[in-house]
Amino acid sequence: MKRPLLWLALLSHFVFATAYLLRTPAFEGPDENAHCYYASYLEHTGSLPVIVNSCSPLLGGAAAHHPPLYYAVLIGLMKVLGTGDYTPCWSGNPEWATASPRGHLHFVHGHDEAAPVSDEIVMLRILRGFSVLCGAATILLTHRLGLALFPRTPRIAEVAALALACLPQWSWMHGCLDNGNLAATLSVATLLVLVRGLQARRLGAGRGLAAGTIAGLALITKLTALFLLPLLLCTYAYGLLAWRQQRRATAASGSAALLALLAVSGWSFWRNIEIYGDPFMLEAIAGPLAQNMVPEGQRWSYLTGDFLTRTFGSAIAGFGWNLTRLPAAIEWCSLGLIVAALAGAAAHRRELWRQGGAALALTVLAVLIVIAGVAKLNASYVQPQGRYLFPAFGPFLVLVSAGLVLTARGALQRFGRASTALALLPVGAAACTFAFVFLPEFPRQVTATSPFYASMVEGLKTPPSPDRARIELLEPPDGARAARSPRFRWNDPDHQSQHRYTIHFVLATGLPFATFESGGIEIAGEEWTMPEAFWQSLDPDLPIAWKVRRLPDRARGEGVAEVPESLPRTVTRIR
Repeated sequence: MKRPLLWLALLSHFVFATAYLLRTPAFEGPDENAHCYYASYLEHTGSLPVIVNSCSPLLGGAAAHHPPLYYAVLIGLMKVLGTGDYTPCWSGNPEWATASPRGHLHFVHGHDEAAPVSDEIVMLRILRGFSVLCGAATILLTHRLGLALFPRTPRIAEVAALALACLPQWSWMHGCLDNGNLAATLSVATLLVLVRGLQARRLGAGRGLAAGTIAGLALITKLTALFLLPLLLCTYAYGLLAWRQQRRATAASGSAALLALLAVSGWSFWRNIEIYGDPFMLEAIAGPLAQNMVPEGQRWSYLTGDFLTRTFGSAIAGFGWNLTRLPAAIEWCSLGLIVAALAGAAAHRRELWRQGGAALALTVLAVLIVIAGVAKLNASYVQPQGRYLFPAFGPFLVLVSAGLVLTARGALQRFGRASTALALLPVGAAACTFAFVFLPEFPRQVTATSPFYASMVEGLKTPPSPDRARIELLEPPDGARAARSPRFRWNDPDHQSQHRYTIHFVLATGLPFATFESGGIEIAGEEWTMPEAFWQSLDPDLPIAWKVRRLPDRARGEGVAEVPESLPRTVTRIR
């Protein structure tokens, strides 16, 4: 079999990432709930969320500052599968911030996550599956990057791919919802296009068009891809200076790259200027991140202390919102191995330069810019998370693998084919991390006290099928207009004392919310009066749709499709 390590890398990635996907409770990946809500908001309203007044709570969740491409892909996936409208629901775990040591589950988890999981949780896992595919694509691109840089030493590319696939943090985050996964794929793809151009000593218009298009897609995925802008600039500046006979072709390629980039992502930057007065939303983001601001006078001590140790540790393995890490001894051993590999690469720098040349310098520059960007962010805000370095993981591991392979080349040749068995070491280490570090911290459990609680719900907007529209709405009448909060009444012909109900509202913007799923209100009877303060907060003269649904008993495995609900009506608040 050709390139056995590459196939082992891809197999390992799919096994480990899928294992994390299935065993990570809903939204226990950092900001996973916000990513899910962003997709839900975009699907329901057809518009991008906005950070209101730069520093107030976010409209559209805590991910409102992100560009939309990743979330549009998630919506497209749901459309292709023909699913209904999904809305994430989450309640904070009170023990997470108060327990000592802090609890590892950030949210309460309902019976819909207990096996067999609900249809909504199945959909969440399918959406997570897109992250698994992104990870596989990045591993392939990393392998191609290694081959492009060091064509005479293909083992470097294979080792880099395997190292990336067996990195626990990589596997875990690619089993969760995170737009950084797609951004990393597009970033490595852009770097690969540029590296191949430098290796060929030619940046044609087609290559420029490809680089600009892919970079533009990365920029409308996540702001961590901003490092691609100086990377493109350095690449074309080098081409213009070094290839005098091809300056016209290089300039044409650069123009094609710029035009493609602006065509793909320019509208996003222009939107940010119109709304926030800043193409990168830096001031708008400052408000939501203010609680994480590094205190004055402590920046240097933080950057040379906690930032380094926590970022490095979580780049190897950082599970959950608390970023549960590996034992310190393992982290130190990993650091020692990386330092030794980089020292080996430095010792063989002439050989590496003969193969990589300017493309190698560009790869090193890409890694340094990404690291500098994360350091700059942490100079203002405490965000020591290794996942922000994802765009640099692939190229960095290519450099590390180059040092490992060249330093151990003599020993590996002595063992011949038997040396391939050494590849099982990182696979075994990754398996042990999953079994003995991750699983004990995230056991299967239901923490919600209500049998009706669910982490994901479906059909807040979708009208029921005729056989389920068995609840009759009594008041207010359809099309009612009221200055004060009305009383909502209905009749469920099968009503029993243990039944609970929820009222779904859909605002004029298309955004849904519900009394139980959004507010935790369990309505026991067949009537409910909206609090006056809430009624007065609604936009006047804009009709809102509403319907009533009986809450499914999740503890008994009851799903949304099995409970009755009403047909929708509208009601309007007047001044």
